[in-house]
Amino acid sequence: MSYVDAGYIIAFSVLFLYVVSLLVRRRRLERAVANVAPRGDAVQPSASQDARRDNAEDHPADAARHQSAGADRGTVCA
Repeated sequence: MSYVDAGYIIAFSVLFLYVVSLLVRRRRLERAVANVAPRGDAVQPSASQDARRDNAEDHPADAARHQSAGADRGTVCA
């Protein structure tokens, strides 16, 4: 067996072990996520989403103004 063949075998072995470790980490993460939030539950809106929705219901003109192109990038709309 030549040195080049041995190098390929070592490189592919390391790559194979890396792929196996990624698969194991993915399965552990999926189990952890499944334990934290069961699949049937709906996601609750955050407080900022509630505030924006309430503001839009109370002041429709303000809601339209805040939906301008720059509002999502943090610019101030007058």
